[in-house]
Amino acid sequence: MTAPQPKFGIERLDAKELANFPRLPELYHMINRAFRENRKKHPDILRPKEERFNSEQQLLDELGSDIILFLVTEEVESEESSTNLRRIVATASYKPYKEKETGEPAVHLSSESKSALFDASKTRTSDEGQENATEMEVVAVVVAPEWQRHGLASQLLQAIADEVKNKARTHNDRNQKPKLWARTAKEINERFWKRQGFRTVEARFFEAGLFGSVKGFHMVTMIKELAVA
Repeated sequence: MTAPQPKFGIERLDAKELANFPRLPELYHMINRAFRENRKKHPDILRPKEERFNSEQQLLDELGSDIILFLVTEEVESEESSTNLRRIVATASYKPYKEKETGEPAVHLSSESKSALFDASKTRTSDEGQENATEMEVVAVVVAPEWQRHGLASQLLQAIADEVKNKARTHNDRNQKPKLWARTAKEINERFWKRQGFRTVEARFFEAGLFGSVKGFHMVTMIKELAVA
């Protein structure tokens, strides 16, 4: 007998909705559980750590007041109710992109990457100096351990890309292509982001100890330009 296929749905929350989300504790615990399991996969780079966030409030504070968060939920049967439940199994967020000053020198930049980073920085603000509404950073991409490698992260990134492209159409600015940015550890996640169409434009080396690392690693900045019809 063939097992029933899982039924997934996607929900969208802004910062205010997230702060009042009744299932915030469930989201908080899912992220921490995935964080613990993912660190176990890279013992040569990362030390074991119990939690990513120490409280739900820390999660809200780090995501910030301008975050847009997407959730993937799985429908599960309830033994106590005629209404099926929905379990949070993945999440990803985005917010306006801002450069971070790290104080560390950039390394391993090809001439093409330097050009891409320079061109992107030129278009990050409008003539009035306001943030470009179509330059967004993808953050907090997390999938529950039992649902990793099932395409859920890709679905979330597509939902984010579609929304950012719609923002670009609304602004109707042909001179500014919508872009998604991401920051990640090169040794752990760079290949995943490349499969999603991102390319590395900057890499910075950090000594052992940062983020609980066992040895030095590279933090890369990656970018994906979105085509808008």
